[in-house]
Amino acid sequence: SKGPAGVAAGSFLRHLMKFTEPGAEPRLSETEVAANVYSFLGAGVETPASGLAYTVYQLALHPDAEAAVALEAAAGRQLVGSYDAVADRSTLPAVHAAFCEALRIMSPASKLLREATEDITLVGTGYRFSAGTKFEVSLFNMMTTDAGVWREPARYVPQRFMPEGQQGEWAPNDAAAFVPFGGGVRLCPGWKFSHHLAKILLCCMYERFHFELEPGQLPLRTVTGLIMSPEHGLWVKVRRR
Repeated sequence: SKGPAGVAAGSFLRHLMKFTEPGAEPRLSETEVAANVYSFLGAGVETPASGLAYTVYQLALHPDAEAAVALEAAAGRQLVGSYDAVADRSTLPAVHAAFCEALRIMSPASKLLREATEDITLVGTGYRFSAGTKFEVSLFNMMTTDAGVWREPARYVPQRFMPEGQQGEWAPNDAAAFVPFGGGVRLCPGWKFSHHLAKILLCCMYERFHFELEPGQLPLRTVTGLIMSPEHGLWVKVRRR
């Protein structure tokens, strides 16, 4: 259908508005649509903001990685205005890798919450859990400290997420180990928005500026509420390239 005036076809809002139409299943009220949009924008802004802060922090500590991002940002200036180009993982691979590796080490989402819908036995452990059992999975343990999954897990190595690195020595032993936005049917619906926004902003930032950490931020202190974010923000000196 044509849809409400002023709402672009194929947009996130248009997809939600379809559930307000007669016969839609599930049926949403306009209040529920507004609540979903608010949640999407709130989570889609705060999480990328922390993810960007962690990326700037790591790049400031790793000049070679920063140089690769800056070079790619300058060369890829024309791509930033194209959503389709930025969405393609084959474009801006160094920027994509720098962001993903920062999320692996310092994920804004610190844990996943799940509930068993039936009696289960964890594969390889023999542990049994009844339906209704609630699980809290630490992403910090799984993505940042598990040497059984990641080689030198505490080390910032963007090559893990470069096309040539995903099958090489830096690749994880388990493809499901990198889940900063969750996984499966409960994958965060805003993960693409977050990735694309981060790639665009990192290009705009590193094409023009160099960032140096102010003293006293090693290690970076964080606080965990709804998400994990820098406790006192991230303080940097900004210099033009």
